[in-house]
Amino acid sequence: MYHIGGRLGVNQDCISYHISSSSGSGEFALAAVLAPGAYARKPLFHRLAKLTVPTVFIYGDNDWMDYKAAIKAKKFMNVPAKVVRIPESGHHMYIDNPEAFNKAMVEELTQ
Repeated sequence: MYHIGGRLGVNQDCISYHISSSSGSGEFALAAVLAPGAYARKPLFHRLAKLTVPTVFIYGDNDWMDYKAAIKAKKFMNVPAKVVRIPESGHHMYIDNPEAFNKAMVEELTQ
């Protein structure tokens, strides 16, 4: 915590460090809670056909989310869509394999 003009603030670097260095207990808990199955109240899948911009779905190759759903969704979309899988990474691919994630992002953003 620090003070700015008499107000109490939070050091963003400190927050990032603590979030990144902590164990993944929340992520593990979510996986356990969702293990029996879960259903979205407003599934994104049914809204994808309304998108008006090209879309890139990015998954880690060990992601808990199923990339095959994005492959299926592409068939119903009216814009160019692509599925990219980042090697040697899970759901947080930007942490697990930042080099491959950054390379994929640069490739997509410069096309």
